[in-house]
Amino acid sequence: TTFGHEEPDAEGDYAVTHSGAVYVFDREGNPRLLIRPEDLSAQSIRQDLVGLLEEDY
Repeated sequence: TTFGHEEPDAEGDYAVTHSGAVYVFDREGNPRLLIRPEDLSAQSIRQDLVGLLEEDY
């Protein structure tokens, strides 16, 4: 996930933005999948997750 923030306004308030991407790691801690909901359907995400789980068992 990435984030950024704008310059504070006169009252010290500022907006923080972040990506919606999520990394999926395997049991050894290696990144295996980057899920970006704007690029994939729920069915596609499910298929990728099931595939990774099947590799581990």
